[in-house]
Amino acid sequence: MEAEIRKLQKLGSGSIVVTLPKHWAQRLGLEPGKNVMLINEDDAIRILPLEKSEISECILDLKNTNPHLALGVPICTYLSGLKKVTVKLPPGGEDLVLPLVERAMNFVGLQVYHQSRGEVRIEVLLDHDKIDHIKLIRNMGSVLQALTKQIAEALETGKTSMEKAKIYRRELLRELYMAIRYVLSTHKQAQNIITKELTALTASYLGLVVDLLYETLETITNTSLPITENDKQRIAQIYHALSDTSLLFILTIANPTQSKVTKLTQSIHQIKNTIQQMIDTLESPMGGLLAGRLQDVIRVLTLTVYILTCRALFEKNRL
Repeated sequence: MEAEIRKLQKLGSGSIVVTLPKHWAQRLGLEPGKNVMLINEDDAIRILPLEKSEISECILDLKNTNPHLALGVPICTYLSGLKKVTVKLPPGGEDLVLPLVERAMNFVGLQVYHQSRGEVRIEVLLDHDKIDHIKLIRNMGSVLQALTKQIAEALETGKTSMEKAKIYRRELLRELYMAIRYVLSTHKQAQNIITKELTALTASYLGLVVDLLYETLETITNTSLPITENDKQRIAQIYHALSDTSLLFILTIANPTQSKVTKLTQSIHQIKNTIQQMIDTLESPMGGLLAGRLQDVIRVLTLTVYILTCRALFEKNRL
């Protein structure tokens, strides 16, 4: 990591400018007239090269394709960085228009238009340059914490609102997709490729965690297997611990320093040990089922922490 002190100069009536070291600009391919992105990050300002994709729209001809493959186009459009995709539907594909519209509702700023018979247009109206990713990450942390806490409360009280859980899940997944699009649409310089891909992979695993938590809440609500009060209380305590850890988890994704990753690793390891010690003493079938779900969540979180560890090391070594 390099650092230099430069003096700010006044420009015009109110703006201020600062010069960049020549070798910094050359390394990033910055030249007079090129655009850069300025990002306000609380106590710092980042300057990123802004490279617009040469391909912002395309046409997908799916006339000789399995109709159900068309249902994957919204997420592909969103995460690819494209702004517009025109889809020529296969024969009988008119029935796919409504499912495509419904799928688009899972993404912020994604719209599906029925242009003509056998053709739809998918557009991303979201400008990723306008995303405040710091606020986005903080909100994801608070919502994930709320969803985890809801599971603990469902165990303790026997009452929960699946409608509220659906809202949490949808909000989290929409924000996850938005975060992935932000990551994949920015930081184009070569030295950030590794960390960019690792960040997108981390967000994808976090989406799996969200689904596992939601399915656990559905299990508690809809499964009639017996569970003792003792099992309820012990499993609820673990979910409370997981709720506290989830906020740290999101903050670590935003800025995976080695100290944060170490603290997160210790927290996940402690929860994992608690689950393993508890399993052999559970008293009911439902307790065993929920403990198994907890183990699934911890496995995914452990894998994600490994990825965050790699990312922290790569960023420290500027890979």
